Amino acid sequence: MPLERATPLDHLEETAINDQHFSSEAIPMPPFRVIICDDDPGTRELFRNWCRSVNLRVEDAEDGKTLFGKLLVFKPHIIILDIELPDINGITCIEKIRKDNEYKSVKIIVITGKAYAGYEEKALKAGADAFMLKPVNPKELFKTISEFYKPEAADGSILDDKEIPEDLVEELKRLILRADIQGFTRKLKASSTLIRQELISSLLNLARDYRYNEIIETLDKSLTKGKESNGDVSKQSIPRQ
Repeated sequence: MPLERATPLDHLEETAINDQHFSSEAIPMPPFRVIICDDDPGTRELFRNWCRSVNLRVEDAEDGKTLFGKLLVFKPHIIILDIELPDINGITCIEKIRKDNEYKSVKIIVITGKAYAGYEEKALKAGADAFMLKPVNPKELFKTISEFYKPEAADGSILDDKEIPEDLVEELKRLILRADIQGFTRKLKASSTLIRQELISSLLNLARDYRYNEIIETLDKSLTKGKESNGDVSKQSIPRQ
């Protein structure tokens, strides 16, 4: 028997609509790609709206077959996965995804409306990164996602995986130290061939919130990462998470 059942979807929608502070407090994020896999069309629509409101790019899937088809084309950073699907068990989906090295960095958030004993343990053991019961709180969802992909993460989620020219990093830092947000923004956008788009988006979001210290730290670590990839270990390695 389930330990807890889901609150009806109409209540979930009402909760989101009545939360007047959601949009203003949502965490800005780079345009990560998200697949929402749930057999309920209302749930997929609700999650799509939430994700798009914080700059996430979204595809959805109603079953496991559709999910695996979209994995190949859409190449998501995140999968929000219902544990009970009409054609394949969610645990099996996770295990199959984790066997493919191409998707080893994809984050998987399991959601379910039926908290059977052992579900969470099985999901995490199979390779899920988080487990949430319906009705899902949008703020908690985005908090989880933002913690997966902090700018200082060393797994390549946001930090560029190629070396950024040192003179470019220093110029960007000078602009921030002068609080020249317009100049910083122009320089970032003009450097799209040298910096990955996810990192550009992350830095722009930090600049919009005047989080100058975090910008400096992110730029320093992107430079350090590039030097380490070329065999320069004179600086301390970035801690792995």
